Formats: sequence, structure tokens, C-alpha cells
Amino acid sequence: MKYLFIAIILILYCSFTKADQKKFLVNMYDNDPLFSPDFENANGAQTGLVKKKLGSDGKPIPANYDMKDPNGNYYIKNATTFKSWFNEVAGVSILVPFELVLTQTAGSQNYYSYSNTSFFPLNELGWYNPSIKGDYEFKKYQDSNKKEQNFHFCMHASFIMSTNCKEVFKFKGDDDVWVFINDVLVLDIGGVHGVQDGTVDMANLPEKIHDSTNSKLGNCKNGTYPFDFFYCERHTKASNCLFETNMGFTCSYYDYCGICNGKGECCTDVKLNQCYTKKCPLPNSLPNGATNYQDYMTIVPTNTCGGTDKCKIYSCNNSTGCEFKQKSCDDGDKCTKDACDSKTGYCSNIPTNPSVVTSCLKSGCDSTTGNYSTPTNCDDKDPCTIDSCINGQGCVHTKACDDEDPCTTDSCSADGKCTHTAIAKCNSDCPSCPSKKCKITSCSEDSGACNYVDMVFASPSECYKATCDPETEEAIYSPIDSSCDTSDSCFTAQCNLNKTCTRVPAINCDDNNECTTDSCSGGSCSNTAIACDDNDPCTIDTCSPSEGCIFTPIVCEQTSLCNTFTCSVGKCVPTPITCSSSVKCQDSICREGVGCVYFNRTCPPDDDCSSAYCSMETGKCISKAYDPLPFSCQSTAVKVGVGIGAAAAAGIAIGGAVAAGLAIFGGKKAYDTWKTSRGNVMTGSQSNPLYTQNQNNGNNPLYSAPAE
Repeated sequence: MKYLFIAIILILYCSFTKADQKKFLVNMYDNDPLFSPDFENANGAQTGLVKKKLGSDGKPIPANYDMKDPNGNYYIKNATTFKSWFNEVAGVSILVPFELVLTQTAGSQNYYSYSNTSFFPLNELGWYNPSIKGDYEFKKYQDSNKKEQNFHFCMHASFIMSTNCKEVFKFKGDDDVWVFINDVLVLDIGGVHGVQDGTVDMANLPEKIHDSTNSKLGNCKNGTYPFDFFYCERHTKASNCLFETNMGFTCSYYDYCGICNGKGECCTDVKLNQCYTKKCPLPNSLPNGATNYQDYMTIVPTNTCGGTDKCKIYSCNNSTGCEFKQKSCDDGDKCTKDACDSKTGYCSNIPTNPSVVTSCLKSGCDSTTGNYSTPTNCDDKDPCTIDSCINGQGCVHTKACDDEDPCTTDSCSADGKCTHTAIAKCNSDCPSCPSKKCKITSCSEDSGACNYVDMVFASPSECYKATCDPETEEAIYSPIDSSCDTSDSCFTAQCNLNKTCTRVPAINCDDNNECTTDSCSGGSCSNTAIACDDNDPCTIDTCSPSEGCIFTPIVCEQTSLCNTFTCSVGKCVPTPITCSSSVKCQDSICREGVGCVYFNRTCPPDDDCSSAYCSMETGKCISKAYDPLPFSCQSTAVKVGVGIGAAAAAGIAIGGAVAAGLAIFGGKKAYDTWKTSRGNVMTGSQSNPLYTQNQNNGNNPLYSAPAE
């Protein structure tokens, strides 16, 4: 039996002395109360300081600005002051990489922990780096032992975890702690406070971390998720950071700064001038893990110099920045008013006045001079007629050689000369005959009696008949057919061969604008804007004066590497990008600012006594019991068989490798001395059961009560 004891304890000794470690390079941000009013305020614990979803930059978003404690101190003054917590801000915070080392928990294969009750990783770093602070002396802050420490910093650690919804993450420390899984807040210990603890239990998450609509899944769904741990130390006089987890943290990639799942924060965009910036590459875009990111920076426009006024043509001047000139809509026509629609950028060239066409006047505009009103030309090229125009009827050509002498015969030569030949035996001494309206008076040659003949007027066309106005003795022209009626001044009548008329517009109301409906009423033009609406909320409805209605699909700006934005009911709605891999045992997720990342699948074990791996044959996770089983996983019968007490039977570690060695080779006295030297920090469950009283009232042959 003695040799069996020794063999078992040697096995335990070997397992404890080979504790595994996981090392991750994470980002720290050194702040100081001199630059940030959010630090060194003893506010106390406060939940709800940040929103429940990470921002698009993968950082927390403050939920309450200007929130103060009862003493009037800020929790978070504003978004600007909060930014320096987890970002490098020039003149406020300094980025410092930090190696976070997780150590395998003694007695467990799957648990890893970090434990530091004097957590001051940035002493002599950040603002306290001699090469940065120079001769400037910052205010000194001391811990409870009056030792100067750098108390004002924050940390962001980003991992990948695969879960079967059984894992836990336990934290204990101060000050602010926020844990996000898949960008969802699952642990909130905000504020400046003493040591507090909190647990993330994947089986009992406070918020849903997946997008499945299956209500049976609860808040957790088996899968691979990003895990983001945010921690801040903001006040004296202690700094504690302790956590333990079996979440199997890994890195999906290392950025060119060496940071696990980093965003390339060691690279800063460089503004070259007012128009261009030298931009950092994507964090995981360098080939073969290269770190010379400077060679992969690209020059991109800083200013697109756009504006809401689409009648301005914008450009960028490297020295002065954005400039613009007005868009020209000049069509070269002096008879149009040129304008530009600032909302659409479309030009319109509207006639300054509508063209009016009547029988005797063309009130049009000369595009070269801008002049209006051109009389109708009634010249029939006949020198023997007097040409005139009668409004509504058109041109009238009256004989030119009528001398109104009844005793002469009037004639006209080809060159327009009139000849008046006397009529023989004509009695020119005819007594004066009284005139009658609309009658032509003549004298009989023989008797000298007065003769009256109706006035006859020449008609301008066969579509009209001429009668005499008894009041004025002027011609009245009446349409033979109603189609020739010209009472509507918006139209004129064009005579046809069948003595009917065709109505043609007398006024040209066309404004050369496809965006208006043109009409004429009472001699006046009306140009009514048309409604361009296709009833599709995902189009921009505009009207081009030259083309008419234009329905342009809304183009959503693609501002994310993990979402595709498309229009739905008038709004740009994100659809998550699916990062899928056809390679077995390869996982993929999408991270904002990075895009799709692909990495070897990490399989969560079924329990603490198992390991898990991905089968290259099936691509599925397989959980398998450790071989040999850790002592804590042995059956109760095995543990009792070697005299191990209830503490070990409960799966609790039975001490360190040193204690095991002292127990075997130094006896109880050496073991008691070691335990005392540990400052009595061991609990009963950590004591060596070989030298403790049997909890079941049995006799332990190696136990003896300590001397009084």
C-alpha cells in the first residue's frame, strides 16, 4: 500500500509541475487623471454605463453621458472622454501591448486562469515611460503599501471561443469589467469599486447571443463566437484582476501588431494633405504574418467634397481643401431661362414667353436676338393689290387702282401702274345720291337715277363668308363651318379643301420641359409639374427636364465588412455576411474592421474530464475522456481506496507539487511548516488529506493533532 501511495502522489506531482500556459498579446491603454476626468473618481459600482451591443469598431458604447455619483463626480463625462478608455487618443491615452498569460488550473485539464492581486502592468510604461514623459513629473499615486503605481489604464482582450453552452467565466477584481460574447453584453461590473466578482455562465446567459428564432435554444446556441473582455483600473489604492474559465480561448488570427484578434491599432492613418490620407491595411491582410504594415498602406481620398447642392461641381485642392464651381445650364438660346435644380442637378431651359401665333402676328422669340413679335407677311408679290391682314382670317389682297369714279374703268399694268379709262356717255353730273349703309351708290348714265348695289368683300379663304357690318361698313368674316370658329384665342383655324377647318395651336405653350404638362386656356399658358412616383420606396424619384421621370434605385453605402446593406421599405437594412468554409474542421466568423477570418476549429469538451478534437473525416467534434484520467476524475472507489478524503473526492486539487513532495519525503512536520509559511491561505479543501483528520470519523494513520 505504501508504494501505491507513493506512485499516485508522484503522478500528481508530475501533473502539477507541468501546468500549461496560454499566452495572448492584448492591448492596454494608459490614461491619466491629468488628461481624462473619468479617472480617479470614487464613484462606486454602477451597471448600465455601456450599451448592450458593441459598436461597429468593436468597442463599448457609453450609454449614459454626464452621469454623476452623489458626490458630483462623473462616471463617464461624455463620448469624447470615454473614447480614450479603449482607444489611443493623441495627448490623452497611449497604446501599450501586454502579454496576458493564462495558466492551467492545478488539477484541471480544461480550466485556465489569470490571478494578480497587484495588477500594475504599465508601471514605467505609457505616460510613465521616461522616453515619453521626459522631465515632466506626473502626480504620484500610491497603493496601500505606499508604493508608487500606475493606477490608470484599461485593457481589451479579444478571443475566440467555441461553446456547447456549458462553459463558465469567473471574474474577481476592480474596477470596470465588461464581457461581450458575439458583441452582446453578458457581464456588467461597471464603475470604480472595490473587489467584486461576477460569472458568465453559458447555460444561463442574461442576453441572447445568437440570431436563431428557435425559442428552445434559449440565450445560448452551440457554436463559435468572439469573446471580448474589457477591464479598467481607474482609482487607487488597489488593483486586482483574477479570472478563471474553461472556455478554451484561442486566436482566429494575429494582426500585424501581434495582437490576438487585433484591429491593427499600432498603425495610424497619416493625413498627407487636405485631399488624401495614407490608410492602414486591414488587420489580417498582410501575407504570411508579415508585420511591415507600412509597406501596405494605401493612399485614399480624405475628402469626397460632396455637398447637398447638386448644382455645384466639387473638387479638392491639396492645400485649401474642398472647392466648387457652379454647374452651367446655358443652352445658348436667348429665348430661354436657364436654371439648375439643386436637389437633382438637372438643368431646365424654359422659354421666357410662350410663342403666340395668330392670323396676323407671330409673337415668337428669335433665339439669336431674344426679340419677339413678327407680323404675318401677306405680300402676294402682286403690285396691283394692296396687301393687308385681318386678325382671325388672315391676309386680304385688295385691288390697288380703284379711283372710286363710276365713270372710269380702272386697270393695273404689270409694273403696278394704274390706268383709269373714261366711260363714254357717262353722266358724271349725276345728282348727289344719298348713301346707304353697306351699299355702293352709282348713277345711271341715261337717267341720272341713283343705283344701289350691296358691298362685296373678298373672303380670305373659302372657309369664310364676308358680310357687311351695318355700323362700320367693314367686313365681317364668319366661318362657313363651326370647325373654323376662332373664338378661342389658344387656337387658329386652318382651312381645308372641303371648306372645313383644322384647329391648330395659336400659342406655343411648350416650355421644353418634360417635367411639366403644358396647356393653354383663355390665351394663357399653364405648365403644371408632373408627379414622378413609382410607389417604390427604394427608388429616388426625380424628373429630368430633358428625359422626364427617372427612378433611381437607392444605393446603400457599404460601411461594414460584415454586413451587406440593401434597401427595404426606404431604409438601408444590414444583412449579415455569411463566412462559410468548405474545409473540414475550419471555422469562420466575421469581425467588423477585419471581415471574414478562417481558423482551425476548437472543439469544446463534454466535461472537465474530457478533451475534444475535430475529426478530419467528418468535420465534427469528438469528445474523448482523458487517458489517463486526472485524479479528480477518478471514481470515488479509486479515491477512497488510496485513503483520500472527501475534499479530493469532490474533485478539488490537493495541493501543489511542493506540498506533495514534502508530504512524502519530509513527513508531516515538513508539510505543516510549508502550510504555515503559505500564510494560512490554504482552505480545508486544499490541505493534504494524508495529514488531516478523516472527515468520516475514521482513523488516519498519518494524522496527529498539532502540539498546543
